[in-house]
Amino acid sequence: FFATSGSEASDTAMRIALAFWHGTGRSVFAYVPGSYHGVSLGPSALMGLEGYDNGYRSPVASLALPSYGEWVTDPGASKRSLERSLEAVGGELAAVFIEVIQGSGGVTEMPSGYAEALSAGLEACGALLVVDEVATGVFRTGTFLGLRQFPGLRADMVLLGKGLTAGMAALSVVAVDERVHDAVVADPSTHRVAGTTHAGNPLACAAAVATMMAFGDPE
Repeated sequence: FFATSGSEASDTAMRIALAFWHGTGRSVFAYVPGSYHGVSLGPSALMGLEGYDNGYRSPVASLALPSYGEWVTDPGASKRSLERSLEAVGGELAAVFIEVIQGSGGVTEMPSGYAEALSAGLEACGALLVVDEVATGVFRTGTFLGLRQFPGLRADMVLLGKGLTAGMAALSVVAVDERVHDAVVADPSTHRVAGTTHAGNPLACAAAVATMMAFGDPE
């Protein structure tokens, strides 16, 4: 799904997650404090960064998971807190948003143990995983996706942005797992996920194609 910014990609991923869970009551989103997922009303509920709320609070129901820093300081307590949080809200949880490296949160990498515990928790509660690679994707961490460095994590959606066009044009992408895509488009009440005027415009897509040709095979 083409968009024009990281904020728009995050917002679209939230709408796709809600469409996937349509009619189930799952409408809560979880996040890791220190993340940056965008400044529009939906994604602003998923950051926990000071100075970005501008005096308002997003109406989106959200849950803060333990931070990466907390895990480094006390992995045992953070693991228990993560498990309890996911268990408590599991039946209402639509998706968890993460960054594999938090930029605005202090260039903080997700600990491998955190990734393993999160994977187990998501398998138990069934919520979707959205990996925001707007800042880290397209070889910015060595691999095409930073997610590749955490083989135990399976994303249901991946967000890409900045690196796609080498900064030459506004373009972002929501890459959606086939299981999620098929469920959303098969339901007449959710199948049309609206985009914006300039999403996927020819100039931005040409810049993305040129960038990918320069880098070669993403795998």
